[in-house]
Amino acid sequence: FPTYSAALNYVVVQLAAKGFAISEDDWFEMVNCGDRKPSEGKTNSLNLPLIKDGLPTKKYVHIQVFNRGNDIGNNFELNFYKD
Repeated sequence: FPTYSAALNYVVVQLAAKGFAISEDDWFEMVNCGDRKPSEGKTNSLNLPLIKDGLPTKKYVHIQVFNRGNDIGNNFELNFYKD
């Protein structure tokens, strides 16, 4: 992904396609106010609780974003899964 934000937004879109969402409060607290984007060669990991049909679930999405640090345009590598 070209940016850290694009990688995280991709997760939100993929979860929405499967009927899941992330609470705005959790997103704000863990993403917006949490760690900044990873520096070159580093990885940020996030574990966010999921919502389905407006109700909290026992499921989480686990996200890892790695900064490859190249200048080609795809600087961020994304891995995510839900349990």
